[in-house]
Amino acid sequence: MFFVLVIATGCSVAVRKNKADGLTETFRSGDIPTSIEIVQTTTKNQNALYSLEMGQLYRLDKNPRIDESTKNLLDADLYIENWHETFNEKVRANFEILSAYLVTEGFNSDYTPKNYEASILSQYLALNHLSQGNWSLAMVEAKKMALREKLIEAITQEKVLMIEKANENSQTGIDFSKTKNTIESINGYPVALIKNPEVNKLKNSYQNAAVYYLSAFLFESQGETSLAAPGYRLALELQPNASTFKEGLRNLESNVKSKANKDTADTLFIVESGFLPKMESYKYAKVFNFGLSPKLLTISYPTIPRMTEAYKPSAVLANQKNINLELAANIDAMARKELQDDMPAYITRAISRAIAAVGAQALVETAAKSKSNNAGQNAAVGIAGIILSETIANGMQSLNTADVRHWQTLPAYTYVARSQIQPGKTSLQFALPNGANQIESVNLQKGYNVVYIRMFRNKASISISKPSSGNV
Repeated sequence: MFFVLVIATGCSVAVRKNKADGLTETFRSGDIPTSIEIVQTTTKNQNALYSLEMGQLYRLDKNPRIDESTKNLLDADLYIENWHETFNEKVRANFEILSAYLVTEGFNSDYTPKNYEASILSQYLALNHLSQGNWSLAMVEAKKMALREKLIEAITQEKVLMIEKANENSQTGIDFSKTKNTIESINGYPVALIKNPEVNKLKNSYQNAAVYYLSAFLFESQGETSLAAPGYRLALELQPNASTFKEGLRNLESNVKSKANKDTADTLFIVESGFLPKMESYKYAKVFNFGLSPKLLTISYPTIPRMTEAYKPSAVLANQKNINLELAANIDAMARKELQDDMPAYITRAISRAIAAVGAQALVETAAKSKSNNAGQNAAVGIAGIILSETIANGMQSLNTADVRHWQTLPAYTYVARSQIQPGKTSLQFALPNGANQIESVNLQKGYNVVYIRMFRNKASISISKPSSGNV
């Protein structure tokens, strides 16, 4: 049953890859209009990944298209919610569906956002709402962040159990007892790129201190002390040396008590820099002793190359006041942590597909050799069997390709700072990766403000929260 399922899948499932090779350079240069055009013209399936990319690009444009950005991000958000709701049904289904999951995961037209992507999605939705003065909708996203984390944790545990079950399931005809499903077992795989001190110190791939702090800041702005405190604590647990996080928790009570009389612009700066490397496929050949003769197949696994552009901003000047930035989230490390955690699943799926492929070839060879006792006929049937065998192998090799899709327009780092600034017209100045300084004039309000800056190589996109439009 497993082999039949695999052959049918190999013939019917189209491998979807992101063909926008030019997006990386274009986006890093800050050419958002061209980046939008690339995504629109090269993406065959307007799935969750398409929505994430377009939602990000629309909000970073020189003339931000926030409504379109929010629509796309909400489309991706809805996909995540629906996927979370149906996940348990999928993994607890019958054997055929479980086998299909092992073989086809990552190769259909859908895209399931990675855990760290889901966390950042809520942050961007909140920032979009703030830029339009919709503080109440931003609060909804803040509450959703905490709920989503619990769902991600539960689903992560389910995935681990599912892979363990698949490895133990004798019905697949696959003997995983002889297969080491660890990264180190993959000959030549660049283990150090996803196992290093920065990655290993992360408890998981989805807890984001910048997201926690933003949600706490929003709760504080509405006087919700009991909701703000946990966010500040979680941010501090992830970044215990960040003075911004220490002060946020320490000053929470006094800030809420004096909120009505606040005569300064209490401003949270969120600064994003660097670029996630584009994921690549690492391939190596493996011999399988199965059937009448050894079979050589190429197995592919995703990998994340070394980061080449890792600019780390140090400060922002506000009316010549120096405001030091602190690292809140290393998204590059979070992406590598997710890949590290998912490698057992990748290995299980890759070995499943490979063994299914050589098993299918062995069945063809056996059937071909038993067709006739005539030597001439045997030769002809043998040749036909080889051709058919190769056809099956080629079909399976199309499945045996690593899924390297990811949200390419995310930053590598998120920095934060918080400062009390004189309200009104404010001159912001900050250094860019190319060494130039960018100056922006913004209008800060009494009370709570959020300033978002996304740095590219030679320019930056900036957005400012607007006062509540009366819906808080």
